[in-house]
Amino acid sequence: MRFHENEEMMDYITLFVSVLICFPEVGTIKYDREAKRIALTFILREAKKDKNGQSTDEVLDAIKKSLDGYHQFQNRQRAAFFYEVKQNAYEDYTVLEVVRDVATVTRAEISFLVELYRLHFLERLLMENVDPNIIDEYGWYDENRQDVFFDKNKLAFSDEAMGKQVLACRESGRVLVYSS
Repeated sequence: MRFHENEEMMDYITLFVSVLICFPEVGTIKYDREAKRIALTFILREAKKDKNGQSTDEVLDAIKKSLDGYHQFQNRQRAAFFYEVKQNAYEDYTVLEVVRDVATVTRAEISFLVELYRLHFLERLLMENVDPNIIDEYGWYDENRQDVFFDKNKLAFSDEAMGKQVLACRESGRVLVYSS
């Protein structure tokens, strides 16, 4: 697949890059076409408890309750949504992979989720320094922005334009995007 010949693929790459630039707390973003899910990865320094004495599992339960409340507030019909957190420990670090279905996730919810993780894990969260002026260039917070990947504020992915899996990550100050 040649990216320069596929404008729609470039739009998705821009989406993934904008998530990583606008939210330096996110280590990687993955899209799985077959599962129709998107995953955000957060990397934490290992600690048994947070600054308030809560374990990681207790904090994750509180975040899930906040997300449930967010959905109750946003969706009067209470649409079902998929949310899962996978935890993996590697030496002195914990990797949290937050998985959401693309059918119900919105740009605003991604912002909300990242803010929850940042607030709850701030002292443990590994993140890259990003120039705040660059964030504005991507217009993540511009509610009037009309890009192809935003349909009624939901993330819409075209199966024809995407590979089976897409991964965007940071490496040495650069954002890399892989598609298979």
